Parts: sequence; structure tokens; C-alpha cells
Amino acid sequence: FGLEKEQLAGYYPEFVPFEKYCRFGGCSHISEPVCGVKEALAEGKISQSRYNNYVQIYNELKDKRKY
Repeated sequence: FGLEKEQLAGYYPEFVPFEKYCRFGGCSHISEPVCGVKEALAEGKISQSRYNNYVQIYNELKDKRKY
């Protein structure tokens, strides 16, 4: 497949307007504090199901790297 976990957010264009509010560059939007994407999710500006799919795929890509 060739997709790296760091590239995954690029497939979620609804994240883009909120990434500038992340404290850290390269934010995974999962466990970091002060994440604009997670704040937008909490405010209902990003679909919970799309975010859940993102987290699931991110974790699968992360786990794939261990093998």
C-alpha cells in the first residue's frame, strides 16, 4: 500500500482548517495536547465517524511498521 501514518491526515481535507491550531507540527491528532482537530471534533465541526476511521487506519499503519 505504501502509505505512511504521517501522510494519512492528507486524506482528510476537513482536518486542514484546524491543523493550524495544533501546538505541535506533525501532530497526529490523536494523543497530543492542544490539537485543533480534536477541538473541532469536540465542537461538532468534524464528523465523529470520519475521525474514528482516521484513528483506526492510523493505528493500523503504526502497527504495520512494527513487523
